[in-house]
Amino acid sequence: MLHMILGSIIPVFFVMALGYLAGWTRDIDNHHVAELNALVMDFALPASLFVAMVQTPRSLLLEQGQLMIVLAVSMLAIYGLHFWLQRSLLKLDSRQASVESLTTGLPNLASAGLPLISSVFGAANTVSVGISIAVGSMVMSPLTLVILEAGNKTAKDIPVLRRITRAIGKSILKPVVISPIIGMVLALCGVEVPRLLDTSLTLIGVSSGPCLHSSRGGLVSRHEGGLDRGSRPSLRDRSCRTRKPVRWRRWQRLVNRP
Repeated sequence: MLHMILGSIIPVFFVMALGYLAGWTRDIDNHHVAELNALVMDFALPASLFVAMVQTPRSLLLEQGQLMIVLAVSMLAIYGLHFWLQRSLLKLDSRQASVESLTTGLPNLASAGLPLISSVFGAANTVSVGISIAVGSMVMSPLTLVILEAGNKTAKDIPVLRRITRAIGKSILKPVVISPIIGMVLALCGVEVPRLLDTSLTLIGVSSGPCLHSSRGGLVSRHEGGLDRGSRPSLRDRSCRTRKPVRWRRWQRLVNRP
C-alpha cells in the first residue's frame, strides 16, 4: 500500500520540482504561469473530463446518483459553514467570503484527483473524479458566481435576476464545466464518440496533469521567501552581461590601434 501511495505522489512532486527549477533558473518565465493554466483549464482538462465521462458505461453512470447527492450536500455544507464564519467572525464582504468558501468547500480534484486516482486504482476508476468535478462545477462554481455578481457594485443598475442568470450562464459555458456535462449526456444517451476524436482528445487530455503541476512549481519559484524571483536574470542573461565588457574592450583596442 505504501508503495502505491508513493508511486502516485512522488511523480506529482517531481513534476512540481521541475517546474520550480525551470522558473528559478528563468528557463521558463514564471511571470507567465497564467498562460499555462489557460492551456490546462480551457483545453487539456476539459478534453480529459469529456473523455472520462463519455467512455463511462450508462449503467455505471446511473449507479453514481447517490455519490452525486453526497458530494453536493457535503460541499454545500462546508461552503455554507465557512461562508458564515467569514461573514460573522472575520467581517468580510460577501464577495471575499464566497471566494474563501469556494477554496475550502471545493477540493482540488482537477490537479490532485485525476493523477492520484488513475495511478492508484487505474484509469477506469476516474469516473468518480469526473463526476466530482462535474458536481462542483455545476453547484459550487455557479453559486460563487451568483454571489460575486450580486455584490458587484459596478453593475447596480442591472436587475439582480438578470445578473444572476448571466452569472450562471457564464459558469455553465466555461469549457471545464460544459465538457463533463456534454460527456455525461452523450454517455447516458448511448452515443459513441468516433475513435479518431477520442484519440485526439485523449492526447491533449493527458497533458493536463503535468502542465498543471509544473505551473504550480513555477508559481512557487516566483514567490519563494516573499521575494519576486521573476526579476532574477536568467543564466543566459548573466552570461551575456559578463561577456559584454570583454567584447567592448576588444572593440576599443581595435579602434584605437594605430
